Amino acid sequence: MLKYRLVTFGAIFILFILTILPIAQAWDSLDHEIFDLVDQLTGLEGEDTTFYSILEVEPTATEKEISRAYRKLSLLHHPDKNPDEHSRQLFTLLGSITTILRNSETRDRYNFFLRNGVPKWRGTGWYYNRYRPGLTGVIVGLLILSSFLHYIVMWVNFYQEKKRVKYFIQEAREIAWGKRMKKQDTRKKVRVNEKQFIVDSDNVMFLTDEGEEFVLSEDEVTKPSFGKLFPVLIYKCVLEKLVTTVSPKKEQVIEGSGDYQEPFSSDDERSETGDKPKSQTRKRKLECTQFSLKDFILLPNQFTPFEQEFLLDQSLKKLKRVFGKQIVYQDSHFDDVIQGYRECQASHWVDQNDKVIEIFNKKVYDFFPRTIEWLPVHILDLSETGGIKPHIDNVDYSGNIVAGICLLSSTVMIFRHKDDKNCNFSVLLEPGCLYIQRDEVRFNFTHEIPQDPDQHVFKGQIIPKGRRISLMFRDMKKTS
Repeated sequence: MLKYRLVTFGAIFILFILTILPIAQAWDSLDHEIFDLVDQLTGLEGEDTTFYSILEVEPTATEKEISRAYRKLSLLHHPDKNPDEHSRQLFTLLGSITTILRNSETRDRYNFFLRNGVPKWRGTGWYYNRYRPGLTGVIVGLLILSSFLHYIVMWVNFYQEKKRVKYFIQEAREIAWGKRMKKQDTRKKVRVNEKQFIVDSDNVMFLTDEGEEFVLSEDEVTKPSFGKLFPVLIYKCVLEKLVTTVSPKKEQVIEGSGDYQEPFSSDDERSETGDKPKSQTRKRKLECTQFSLKDFILLPNQFTPFEQEFLLDQSLKKLKRVFGKQIVYQDSHFDDVIQGYRECQASHWVDQNDKVIEIFNKKVYDFFPRTIEWLPVHILDLSETGGIKPHIDNVDYSGNIVAGICLLSSTVMIFRHKDDKNCNFSVLLEPGCLYIQRDEVRFNFTHEIPQDPDQHVFKGQIIPKGRRISLMFRDMKKTS
């Protein structure tokens, strides 16, 4: 019902605008007479002259006062006494002016124009001097009008999309359960309009060509908001460019220098062997860290706040489609590596696919040769109390690159060499950063995120733990 109200209101508004734009006020004969008198009077005595001022009376003057003033002026400007052209014209006007002011109806009409302004002669008729907006005013007006129309279109599309989702849910259930719609506990695969769906007792899932399942729900349809109007999006885009220009991103590729502790830290202030001098342990660890950190790249602030917000929104929608509305974290991973997590793959995104791909291409994939083939993006939602145990990503599943985008909160990731416990370093991954593990760090270093908040330490300071969502990128393993 609201949909049709919005459409009707929008149509009425547009018709109203189109109707009032060309309208011209239709004046009657009395109005034309008043306009002519005002035009002649101001041309003779000046723009500020009124019917009352020429008679030297107040606008509240009575009929008797007006008549008395007229007699006085008519004697003064009578052609017999003042034969000049100015007096002759003024004498003629005084009679017509007095006639209008003596009649209550015509006087009220004159008073109306006195308050609201008198139209000017424009060659073809009497028109008001209307406001003529400049370029800025025209642009602002067009933006307001187009935004209003855009908002109506978004609401129409919203209800159409909800109707479409509802149709697929009903059709899929009717095919799976029969026309009586008797609920069944089994999972059935059905086809509606050449699209595949899976129907179980609670949900209807859309099945992609890659085998991914997405729960269909009318609540998943994105509701229109003012933040999605194109003027707002343009503003955000411009502001984003300004932020990018003012705060250029820094690529921090760690080479074999003594600066590896920023933004990294290591445990080289402690001797973990107990039987070696502290300086010798520090030297070994420095050498180990120097040759390995060249294979770890950290790009802080790689993604603007607007891009982070967008990617987070897309990730949450993806997780919601896979797991439903309720957020339930799992405590056991298939290899017992992760606690307190949810994860899924994203070969397709919920909406605005082009924008997601554009961001990934510009901010992630462009760092690598175009010949690299990528696995689907891995979304990992780690709870505030979750953690990742030390491990090396499955070398049989992916190639020699593991990259990640961090969202929501900062986290400390610890890397340790698998064969030398003295060779380790910590990294502070802040929201909006991109980190890349490759070669040596990819295959020979374990990485972990401590589950214990007291171990979530970077450079001697405890980093508060929070919910963290990361987007992981892995290349396909090359087959020989």
